[in-house]
Amino acid sequence: MARELGVAKQVRFLGYVRDMPGLLGRVKLCVLSTHYEGLGLGLIEGMAAGCCGIGSDVEGVQEILTPGETGFLVPHQDAAALAELLAERLQDSPGSARIAAAGRRHVQATFDRQRMRREYLALFQPPAR
Repeated sequence: MARELGVAKQVRFLGYVRDMPGLLGRVKLCVLSTHYEGLGLGLIEGMAAGCCGIGSDVEGVQEILTPGETGFLVPHQDAAALAELLAERLQDSPGSARIAAAGRRHVQATFDRQRMRREYLALFQPPAR
């Protein structure tokens, strides 16, 4: 498909990656272009690794980041707006790094492992009688 779309030189299919945090640590932007998310875990993990988070302005992503503060939202199904924002973020490395740092602090405070574990367990445990 990458060849058919003419983007094969810009795309690398990595296969299995042993050190995902290390890989994400070398990436500047984490994009979640989606129609809906229950919880955008991929975006959360990217932001936790220090990437500038960018996501579709949809339920499940809106709850993760605050536009212009901890990441960026683009209108749902607006490829031109996404491309424009990506170009802008790549041209403004200091601004993207500042937003990425704020996003990292936000996800570390909001989605820390202990809290997430407690909340997931609470979902599956029967209510106390």
